[in-house]
Order: sequence, then structure tokens, then C-alpha cells
Amino acid sequence: MHPRRQKKINDAKDRMDAMATRLANELGIETLETRNLDSLDFHEVSVASLKRVLQRAFVLGMQAHESERPNIKHFVDAL
Repeated sequence: MHPRRQKKINDAKDRMDAMATRLANELGIETLETRNLDSLDFHEVSVASLKRVLQRAFVLGMQAHESERPNIKHFVDAL
């Protein structure tokens, strides 16, 4: 894989990870890493909070798309 393409994929993954972490923190979830303990890996979240975070994630994704015009394949590859 071309180094520039790999950098774009890594940058996209880093941005998605950072956004997911910020949104999880808004829900009171300190990490998205699996810790293999139910009391740490499962969280009670209100529907209203979940809806707010999902809407925010959608808006952030739309803003990123409008500002960068990314190639969706880079984001899919980063998953």
C-alpha cells in the first residue's frame, strides 16, 4: 500500500477513535476498551442521552464530509 494512502487511512481511524471516545465520555463511559468484567463493560445509558450522542455523531460526520470531501473507502478501510 502506498505510504500516503496508509497515512490517510490511519488519520481517518485516529479521528474516528477520538470522536468515539469523546462521545462515550459524554455518556459517562470512561473507555471503549473491553475490560472483560461485566460491571466495567456494560453501561446503563438513558435513551435521551444516547439519542443526543448519536445525533451529535451524525452532525460531526456530515461536517467532516462537507469540509474534507473524504473518500468513503478510507473510512471503511479504517474500520
